Amino acid sequence: MNFYWLIILPVLFYFIFGLGYSHRLRANKFIKREDISFETIYKEYFKDISQNKAEDLWNEAAKALRIPATKLRPQDSFEDELSYCLKWFPFVDLNDDFFHIAYKQLNENKVDGSLAKKMKTLGDYINLFSTSTKVGRGQESP
Repeated sequence: MNFYWLIILPVLFYFIFGLGYSHRLRANKFIKREDISFETIYKEYFKDISQNKAEDLWNEAAKALRIPATKLRPQDSFEDELSYCLKWFPFVDLNDDFFHIAYKQLNENKVDGSLAKKMKTLGDYINLFSTSTKVGRGQESP
């Protein structure tokens, strides 16, 4: 019986420590980045779409990524800035929470999966789901 605890405890520690520590390391990459309000980002990158919808998506992404919204930029790549890999935690994917909300958005908005595959940056995510959101059943947003 004690033999099982010698296996279970290190594995449990590995995953708990990996998730917590990895998120903290990724967030540390953004500490020195200047804060920019969403209004400023909106005026420069998203002025052709609904500000409320874009800001909701932006804040939802920031929450899922566990990075302050004022530190994010539309050109942040999911494979680069928004990712963090630790050699000793290969099974920890920091973007799992984010991709879960993106998958939910795909289903709710009935977006073609091939378009989602082209989503490389946070700006792509905002543009894709801001313009494809349904207002009501069967009605597309303007």
